[in-house]
Amino acid sequence: FWGVRCEWADALGDAQTEAALSGLLSLAATHRDPLSLAALLRQLGRYRDARIVPCLTARLAEGLPPRAHEAALDALGAQRALAPRETLAAEAQRPGHGGFAQRGALRGLGRTHQREAREPLQAALRPGAVHDLVRVAAAEGLGELIPHLERAEQEPAKDALEDALRDPHPRVRRAAAMALCAAGAGEKSDAIGAYARTLPHQDRVGIERSITRLGKRDPDAASKQLDGLRDKLRALEERLLVLEARDPSHKSEPS
Repeated sequence: FWGVRCEWADALGDAQTEAALSGLLSLAATHRDPLSLAALLRQLGRYRDARIVPCLTARLAEGLPPRAHEAALDALGAQRALAPRETLAAEAQRPGHGGFAQRGALRGLGRTHQREAREPLQAALRPGAVHDLVRVAAAEGLGELIPHLERAEQEPAKDALEDALRDPHPRVRRAAAMALCAAGAGEKSDAIGAYARTLPHQDRVGIERSITRLGKRDPDAASKQLDGLRDKLRALEERLLVLEARDPSHKSEPS
């Protein structure tokens, strides 16, 4: 059953051993089940190793289903200095089914922690640049990237996220607020708070708690929080896959 394969992939990611990584690489080279392939490729993003880039690049060259394509690009970005930034930047500009590949590329750019990723992410965040749901990933990528930039380069990125708090699309506004919190942008607390006051109470509480924590963060907290948010998003996407598998005729919007 494909769901069991997803659990196996998660276990190999959790293990953080050479044997587990070797197993993931071996499976990633040949696995074909479209329902579990994304979960498998995503777990490679939990490791950094010189063998991961050629493995994922080869699979991308063969062609992948949309969600697996997204996962592969996200995992490529996690390879930091080894990540093929030019490939990610090109994929971020290439529209495709559901915007999945673009979202994976933008998150991947943020995960590279490279200063050159800032401008493509800011460009994608601008209204009208790409589909609004893809712009959500641009905000998430900036939230991941900002703590690793020099101070002078952090400011324009934070300003772009602050501007996005007034965006017409509600998901972009929320992603921008969470990205500022994940980036530890305490100086933007007033702007985040003003956005939070526009929300229903049940949505406002979580953001207000994040604002409270902005002044109490350890240096790695931003990355930890964003990783947690990413894991929650992946879990929601896996649930969506279950629903789609039960009803093949159902076509949902990208989440």
